[in-house]
Amino acid sequence: MKKYKVVLLGDSHLFIENGYFRGLTNKGVDVQNLSLSGSPSINIIFTILRNKQVLQEADLIIYSSNNNDANFFNGVDEELNFKFLHCLYNELYMLEKKILVLIAPMTHDFLKVETCEYVEKLHKFLIQYYGFNFINIYNYYKDLDLKEFHARYDGAHDFGFLMREISEKIVENIEKIKMPNKVKNKISFPVFKDCNARKMLNLNQNNISAKYNSRKKEEVYTICSGNFVNFTNDFYNHYIVGISFWNSDDCDRLIFKRYDEEIYEFYSDYKWLACYPIRKDILVDEKLKLQSNNFSLVSIVLATSEWLNLENLENFNNIINKDMEIDKDLDFSYLIPNVAWYKEIIDEYCSVMDPRKAQPYLDEISKLKTIINDNCFNEEDLKQAKKELEEVKSENQFLLNFGRASDRVKKHLAYKIGNAIIDSKNSFMNMILLPFTILHLYYTHKLTKDIKYEYKLEQYPDYQECLKIKKFYSYKLGELLIKCSKNYYGGGLITFPYKAYKLHKKYFKKLK
Repeated sequence: MKKYKVVLLGDSHLFIENGYFRGLTNKGVDVQNLSLSGSPSINIIFTILRNKQVLQEADLIIYSSNNNDANFFNGVDEELNFKFLHCLYNELYMLEKKILVLIAPMTHDFLKVETCEYVEKLHKFLIQYYGFNFINIYNYYKDLDLKEFHARYDGAHDFGFLMREISEKIVENIEKIKMPNKVKNKISFPVFKDCNARKMLNLNQNNISAKYNSRKKEEVYTICSGNFVNFTNDFYNHYIVGISFWNSDDCDRLIFKRYDEEIYEFYSDYKWLACYPIRKDILVDEKLKLQSNNFSLVSIVLATSEWLNLENLENFNNIINKDMEIDKDLDFSYLIPNVAWYKEIIDEYCSVMDPRKAQPYLDEISKLKTIINDNCFNEEDLKQAKKELEEVKSENQFLLNFGRASDRVKKHLAYKIGNAIIDSKNSFMNMILLPFTILHLYYTHKLTKDIKYEYKLEQYPDYQECLKIKKFYSYKLGELLIKCSKNYYGGGLITFPYKAYKLHKKYFKKLK
């Protein structure tokens, strides 16, 4: 089977590691995730500029930005939003690759309904115009009234298991995804350029530094008080359309000046890597300079003069005021799983299990309240009872939010392998298949081992239970096999049966 190369290009819906990325890798796909949280269309254009080689090698590009297109132009500058979007779709089209557009759910409370509607229509118009493939999850949730269910995860994104299922189905249907239409484009689109800080004049080399986290790394130039930067003549007669930055807590405004007169101010308190649009046409010339007291600049996105001539694209009002029909063979929305059915399962499970989980803590709280209301105790007893009540409440809340340490330990590879070895004794066929079972457990565990937990095991209320599980025979047996396999060149696996026998003898001797 061919090993496909897929690029994820979009906002946080594609950025989440345990979602589309994980589903694609589960299917053996070579995935490049170029997505970035909070990405409107200008950031996608910026990303394309910097990653042409990666994109040219892809078998499929999965793109999504509608959430942030709605967020950044929520009831204002709607035609400017369309201008950016049309340019982005043209940049995607020029790559001459299979494109799959995900129209993600838009469930933020602050988003206006009419904004979500017109953003969906803009995307549908451009999908039809360029002949891109699409999955309309937003429309699916709207039609089935699933907005509340979607918002349960974190208010903005789908549950990871849903994203993984969609992406796995995409891989299964990748050969059905079509190349774009041959568009006879009469529009003269601008050429976009990336002017990173090192290409600018009047730099103080001491102000260049690297910023990074687990997913991204960038070189930034901090414009400080008393400093300014301006452009080389390579960028004269271009227009500034976007700012890429990575600010700190004490960031300040970025001021654009010409002849020492302030002509535009850019400010964002976003404290992560981003590229945001400029809402004014700013021409670059020798008199233009950028000043700030503290602004961490990554790059400036510029466009040639054709940018100004894009005001007369398709009639904007005609697009947002009519129902948009798209060729059915471009619509892959049938890959969306039966979310309503999943909701029913989850709701029914929670209605049964939530009271059971809460009951032991409610009983304990009830007992403590009885003690507190009883007049037959002194002040010290009252303080102790109140303290115990708060501890129970805190423990209850922690377990509801973050689960149990014992459940985490049961996900350890040692526990899973040990149980597989013990279970294999029940069937001759299971014993024959045991090496393959262990390999399967190893590779599936490898896919999930990078999941980050907010707390260490020692910080969980049931940590002592977790220590007991680590002393189980099954856990010790799995641990022993892992240790022996790491020393395979020294005969570790050969000595495993003997060491397992010794462990068995020692463990069950203690029990007698």
